[in-house]
Amino acid sequence: MSWQHFEYPDCGLYIHLYPTDAFKTTTVKAVIRLPLDEQATANSLLLRVLSRGCRKFPTMRKISVFLEALYGADFGIDVAKIGENYIMEFDMSFVSERFIPGRSDGLLPKAFDFIRHIIGIKPSTLLMAGGNFRPDYLEQEQMNLKNLIESLFDNKIAYAEERCTAAMCADEPYGIYEYGKADEVDRLTGKALINRHKDIIASASLHIFGVGVVEPDRITRKICDIFGRRAVDTRYEIRDTGDTHLASHISPAQERLVRETVPEIDQGKLVMGYRTNTTWANENDVFALMMANGVLGGFPHSKIFQNVREKAGLAYYASSKLEKTKGLLLINAGINHDKFDQAVKVIKEQIDAIKAGDISRKEMDATKGSIVTRLKSVEDSASSLIDYQTELIINNRNLTINEITERIQGVTKDRIASVAGRIKLDTVYFLTTG
Repeated sequence: MSWQHFEYPDCGLYIHLYPTDAFKTTTVKAVIRLPLDEQATANSLLLRVLSRGCRKFPTMRKISVFLEALYGADFGIDVAKIGENYIMEFDMSFVSERFIPGRSDGLLPKAFDFIRHIIGIKPSTLLMAGGNFRPDYLEQEQMNLKNLIESLFDNKIAYAEERCTAAMCADEPYGIYEYGKADEVDRLTGKALINRHKDIIASASLHIFGVGVVEPDRITRKICDIFGRRAVDTRYEIRDTGDTHLASHISPAQERLVRETVPEIDQGKLVMGYRTNTTWANENDVFALMMANGVLGGFPHSKIFQNVREKAGLAYYASSKLEKTKGLLLINAGINHDKFDQAVKVIKEQIDAIKAGDISRKEMDATKGSIVTRLKSVEDSASSLIDYQTELIINNRNLTINEITERIQGVTKDRIASVAGRIKLDTVYFLTTG
């Protein structure tokens, strides 16, 4: 099983299909890809207002009735950032037609047609009132979005990571929170959202994903007809951009320290933000970077977990994660408020050990095994398959899970040390009590 790709670049439509009978459901997703910029708040609010209804399905009740008619289909929306790309997502999942008596072939086109109306590919399908979005829907979604943005503070781990990223990338698009800013929400009028919608439909690329019992030769033409795009039947391969280095923001000469105090927090939240200076653009090295992160803090056997949490007893939790499109590594730890200096010191020692090639055979084998298990688990979920494929598409990579697994298995300790040598500390953020 593998992805099949079709493109219609003249109208900004890209179709990605993964035919398989491994799932009992069919999952489809429409992804609008935009630059990550100061329009994040408008994009996020627009997505929520669009999801409330369209001319054909003007209320949540009408939407619910339609979903029930598709044998209890699920519909959802969300936004995300991958590197400095902004993603607006509309996804649906419904029972595979092979489990329906009579084998009706109408569910997939109906699902895509529903998404087309919700997105408003043709503006005439939008739910309008006096040339604007319905005021009651707008006001309700403004309140919901503000609540969502402000609720980030309640999740102190996620809040600390976002604050570290914002400080680290303050003069870069990646520093923008994908849901936007709460103080901008009320200033967005219905007219402003209509204009934003027009700009998106006119300029953004649209990626359509389908995982399940999807027959490419039959469904691609229907997708093009449904989304109103001019179609020229063309199969394509994702084109690699080569192994060139992606320009990375230069870290400060001395790492910046950001300390934020809040009342009554049980444990301090430490986030250390590093520039990896390695991304998907460096395909020969990105797999060694994945291994370096795994050895460092990606798993329970990793150095940070074992040495910072288990042996030194400095952290309640400790782990690391990669953003391979932007080229960032973030280390998260929950620590006692008076253990900041000790925790930072021990964490830095783990980075230095990897740079020096101090990696045991046990650590190598456990990390490869853990990464391979995690990669294979992607194939257990249609949503995970789509999310992983989206990241690869954005980075112009054409790799299967098996190919990535093989590349991981071939990484050597020396290669890990070499790639780790490029990792530079940029920002240390500490959320503590005042």
